[in-house]
Amino acid sequence: MNSCKSEGVNPVLERGKPIDLAKVDFQKLNLDNFFAKLAYSKENVMGADKHTNIKDTPIKIKWFTLYNITEQPLIERYKKRENHVIKKGEAYGDLFSIDRTAPLLSMRNPDLRSFGYWNSKEIGFSSIYTSSTANNKLIRIRLQTGNLHNTGLKEYNALLTDLKAKNKGATFKEQPQSTGVTNYEWWAKDKVIQLSFGKSEDANFFELAIAYLNPDTKGYLKEFGN
Repeated sequence: MNSCKSEGVNPVLERGKPIDLAKVDFQKLNLDNFFAKLAYSKENVMGADKHTNIKDTPIKIKWFTLYNITEQPLIERYKKRENHVIKKGEAYGDLFSIDRTAPLLSMRNPDLRSFGYWNSKEIGFSSIYTSSTANNKLIRIRLQTGNLHNTGLKEYNALLTDLKAKNKGATFKEQPQSTGVTNYEWWAKDKVIQLSFGKSEDANFFELAIAYLNPDTKGYLKEFGN
């Protein structure tokens, strides 16, 4: 995915004011700034147990943080998951990854206006997920459309055409699905791009996912040999 141009130096996603995501260099983003105007959650994912709390007082490790979310029942529910509480004698690991999700899946009435598009404003995305290392190096990003009901194939094929043109040097794979719509993958030296179409009755959507293969993400993307 050639991202020679960038959509501003430090782009910020905002619903109803979509930016061209094809021009964003995702690996150079400050992800907190990128998400700052969205209602989203941030989860600190802990790694395998390596330490034991030998103190009499519990250790509190930040777990979930909600941003720009005002639903009180949701806030109350997540208060119980605000921290990992490690009691004396219990084992715990180091911070493994940081996951950001917008919108939070359990939101009652999430704002699903588009915050970004891919070259054409007809290819709009309203959900985003990122995973980064403890040092905030991007591991993967997923962009998903809202429910397109019984449409979306025209936009899906337009995105397919664009990705084919920009990733000619990558190994291209087709994955036919029982829905009749094919999923696709591009395997390059430094990334794997996946394009998939979800279809069930009147719930159509598609997703673009990019996983970055480099020394910073070594051990995080074993399914891709990294």
